[in-house]
Amino acid sequence: MTTVNRPNFRLSNFVIYSGLILLFLLINKNAYAQCTYLLNTDFENTQIPAASFSIVNQSAGAVAPWKTTAADGAQEVWSSGFLGVPAYSGNQFIELNANVAAVTYQDFTAPGGAQLTLNFAHRGRSGTDVMNVTIGSPSPASLGNGTAVSGTTYLNLGNFSDGNTAWGYYSITFTLPVGVANNAFSVRFASVSAAGGDPAYGNFLDAISITDVAPALTGTPSVTLTCPAATTDLSSLTATNQPSGAIQTWHTGPVAADANRLSSTVVNAPGTYYTSFYNPAKGCYGPTVPVIVTGPTNVPEAPTVVLTQPTCLSPVGTITITTPLGADLTYSLDNINYTASTTFAGLAPGTYSVWVSNCTIGTLCVSPPTTVVINPPIKPLAPTVHVTTQPSCTLATGTITVSASTDLDLIYSIDGATYNNTSGVFNGVMPGTYQVTALSKGGCLSPPTSITVMAQPPAPPAPTVSVTTQPSCTLATGTITVSAPIKTGYRYSINGTDYTNTTGVFTGLPAKVYVVTVRDSSGCTSAASSVTVIAQPSTPTYLSIPGSIPASCLGATATSTARIDFVALLNTERADISLGSSYTGPAYGAASNQTVSGGAVSFTGLPNPANPQNYTIRLYGSSGTCFTDVTVLVNPADCHCPAALCIPVAMHKMN
Repeated sequence: MTTVNRPNFRLSNFVIYSGLILLFLLINKNAYAQCTYLLNTDFENTQIPAASFSIVNQSAGAVAPWKTTAADGAQEVWSSGFLGVPAYSGNQFIELNANVAAVTYQDFTAPGGAQLTLNFAHRGRSGTDVMNVTIGSPSPASLGNGTAVSGTTYLNLGNFSDGNTAWGYYSITFTLPVGVANNAFSVRFASVSAAGGDPAYGNFLDAISITDVAPALTGTPSVTLTCPAATTDLSSLTATNQPSGAIQTWHTGPVAADANRLSSTVVNAPGTYYTSFYNPAKGCYGPTVPVIVTGPTNVPEAPTVVLTQPTCLSPVGTITITTPLGADLTYSLDNINYTASTTFAGLAPGTYSVWVSNCTIGTLCVSPPTTVVINPPIKPLAPTVHVTTQPSCTLATGTITVSASTDLDLIYSIDGATYNNTSGVFNGVMPGTYQVTALSKGGCLSPPTSITVMAQPPAPPAPTVSVTTQPSCTLATGTITVSAPIKTGYRYSINGTDYTNTTGVFTGLPAKVYVVTVRDSSGCTSAASSVTVIAQPSTPTYLSIPGSIPASCLGATATSTARIDFVALLNTERADISLGSSYTGPAYGAASNQTVSGGAVSFTGLPNPANPQNYTIRLYGSSGTCFTDVTVLVNPADCHCPAALCIPVAMHKMN
């Protein structure tokens, strides 16, 4: 029986390996066979210039072994694209007749009774062209007026009609008769009609081949794998049309070849597999039929896990699979080594993928992975700390305060050993450098933060002071001067409260005992040094005018008995006398000094002056620090002769 198929597939492009041309043609998901009974199936053996046509004589062999019955032996070859007509396959195609109506044919040999498939592409030139196809005994002489000559084989495969807008592709299955001499046959293409009425004009041909048949499989050409076995035996898909002597084979590619032939029909992987008939006589494969293997089904779902994260006390984690569970399931963290245990313990921090498998063969029945992260223990951050109170002159210790990384779950230490402080405040800390750390309840220790409590600053030394100016008779106040320590930033006080003096010199001080202290920039105050500004010395004075007593007389002669008397002196310790209106006598403490007693002092035995004479008396106060000069006039004594003794004498000027 002869069958005709018109699928929508076109011949594939050439693929060249090691100088051999393998022609792939997909037809109804069947690949164009490697076993072929015709040659030069695409008219490509001799190339003509691109976008042109050429009429050649068959004697030149340009399209051999294709022949023509035309008396002139002319054969017409077109290049793809000439006059806008593309080749169906490859670069070239032929027009059925060149100059006259004739038959284009090729002889071939095939075993009688073989079921074969004829494939070809046909297209009209100017419109719809019609062509007849026959299979018969060799040479056109076996045909006469379209019928078989007596004693020859003749199979009429029918007429084929196509327009000029697209190629028609045909795949015709037929059975060769038996008993034909030498198994010799011929395939013939004859023009029936052409658009325009000239049968010698039109009917393009391309991609002509005769191949063994593709296997016709029993059952559905698809298989679904099922876990846990996930295998299938393709040999169960047998063909109903296996030619005598042919071997059904299985392959991984759409074109059957030794290189992709399966060594075993048992497969354990999804994909598309292809079956073909191997022709031992010709040593080649026929067209293939695909079988789609899908699945597998019943693959375990991605596992659900519970994590036990590391802590600082236990630095490794644990993964526990909670679903799926089953006696036929195994588990893995690397998809290589599987175990029945659902617990993976002692895991270092990192990213892990967990697989579940129920495979008995292969690796198809492995679940998608579940990715989890084992986190390293979370350590507290290094605490941010400050010395909120440094030691001072009056405070020997400081206070350390944690101002960051504070947490209810943290405890703190400044010595790395004792962890009992939850507030982050350390009081009464002696001077020194401390490493402050935080410890979580999970046992994680933070990096340390170094902080220093300064040493208690020393107080300035007690000042060295003196009264550089004491009050005097003419100066009512004194001056205190600090000679040490003198330093920038130091401030001085004579009352313990006012520390505004930066020079250490205090002037205009009334008589008093002063307590002098020094305070540095940190507020440390020295011990005190006492110094006394004495009271201003009192100036000697008198309450009554000193008495000046002239000398006594002995007759008319005065004696040296003149005297000066001071009474009611105040603040006077000593006194001394000097002739004249200013004091030129010795200093305080000289032997000539008179001691004042009872507020009185007298200077006696003064000579009687001839004329009134001034004396200056210096009154000294306590220790001679103050004095007062008093000028006293001593008049001459008025001595006269007694009346009985004194005779007036008259003196005259002599001219």
